[in-house]
Amino acid sequence: MTNALRDRVLAGEALTLEDFAADSFLHADVDLNGCTGLRALPDGLAVGGDLYLGDCTGLRALPEGLAVGGDLYLGDCTGLRALPEGLAVGGDLDLCGCTGLKALPDGLAVGGDLSLGGCTGLRALPDGLAVGGDLYLDGCTELKGVRKPSGVKGKVYRP
Repeated sequence: MTNALRDRVLAGEALTLEDFAADSFLHADVDLNGCTGLRALPDGLAVGGDLYLGDCTGLRALPEGLAVGGDLYLGDCTGLRALPEGLAVGGDLDLCGCTGLKALPDGLAVGGDLSLGGCTGLRALPDGLAVGGDLYLDGCTELKGVRKPSGVKGKVYRP
């Protein structure tokens, strides 16, 4: 990401897909935590390291084909409504406090832990869920009667 683009994000400017068009593959970690003006990311975005988008309350959706080689942090992205089909996360996926999230895509694959604490709008877990680590479900008040999905290699933590 260019310095000029990062400065605009940190200033709280509303950004669009076109602002990121030239930066579709980022080799290192990307930290955009707290960028409330961030509205969208480009389709096909690939981040080689970790992607930090916590508290990006203006973010409504993630792009199709998003791939993150490391961890993806989306904690308290209260405007986030859904995750795209084909989302690939090599490390942990943190969705804690994403109260607007209603569902996860079928076939979601997470290489590490999947943290869903406080996802109060989530009503079910998807078919084909694959989690290489643990699954955290504390505070998922609408998620009832969940058994350990066969694709979860670690433990399931529920209230």
